[in-house]
Amino acid sequence: MTKIHLGCGLDYKADYINLDVNKSCKADVYHDLNNYPYPFKDDTADEIIACHIIEHLDDPVKFLKECHRVLKLNSRLIVECPIGGTWSSYHFNHKFNLTPYSFLIFNQKRWNWQFKDMSFKVGKIVVQPFFNKKINLPWRFIYLNCFVNNILTAMKAELIKA
Repeated sequence: MTKIHLGCGLDYKADYINLDVNKSCKADVYHDLNNYPYPFKDDTADEIIACHIIEHLDDPVKFLKECHRVLKLNSRLIVECPIGGTWSSYHFNHKFNLTPYSFLIFNQKRWNWQFKDMSFKVGKIVVQPFFNKKINLPWRFIYLNCFVNNILTAMKAELIKA
């Protein structure tokens, strides 16, 4: 089983091929995720995880297309990022603000025509409080977020290559 951890930083995972641009981090592969193609063959990965990476990239759609190319059919991409509109999404080095609807577009036939060369179905989307990333709540809790001063600041989306 081939699992890839994109943008591993200081979170080196033993069962994954860890990739990062920063050579001061422990990684198996060093590569800038803004440079395409990624150093992996087509249809080789059973799972790709990318935690707090997509919001820093120049083109999130190119990133998703490249992950789609590398994933095997029915394999999953797990993307974790700040929820757009929360305090954690407004860092100077964040180029994009994403919400659960950014990923749910893959389930909407009237909009997913924009992604002809990649097909994902959404597995699940959960939101996470900033104080404990291990608690996952249904993504619809994002609306409660407005009333609790941005406690729920991150989300995790699971996309399955279809």
